[in-house]
Amino acid sequence: MERKNLNIKIRELNSLNYPEQSTPYSLIDIIEKECFQGYKFYDIDRQKLNNIVKNPSKILWILDGYDEKTVPNYLYSINTELFNKPNLLLTSRSCITDNLYYDALMRIESFNNVDIKKYITNYFSPMFRTTAKKCWSLIYDCEQLKETTRINSCMLRNYL
Repeated sequence: MERKNLNIKIRELNSLNYPEQSTPYSLIDIIEKECFQGYKFYDIDRQKLNNIVKNPSKILWILDGYDEKTVPNYLYSINTELFNKPNLLLTSRSCITDNLYYDALMRIESFNNVDIKKYITNYFSPMFRTTAKKCWSLIYDCEQLKETTRINSCMLRNYL
């Protein structure tokens, strides 16, 4: 359990995945379910995770899909706790920020095929044109790689 990045999909913090219960959910409950699926947690693992979370400055907190947020009221304290973490990387399809504070905003514009080829050509120096052509061929022939260029934006806070 040496994980240093905690990736939480915000769309998963909903009433279907986390039904209301008599005892409130803890951040450890959320991390265990969202970041360690398929991993059998024992008390010692929860204690290790608690110790890691006590020093949040050593963790890159990744909250994915801010634009898909449907956090119920009873999870609001978890939501607030997550958004107050240092080293927070927040991703979103659009610039919906609800007046969030962030140190840096990065916008990743969608590339078309011409943009991708131009970027690759500019990235590789003239000495590596063969490598650039191979790279372009790999991307051009793989629909999944081309799809990755369609991400609209992401926000970065406190991690520069």
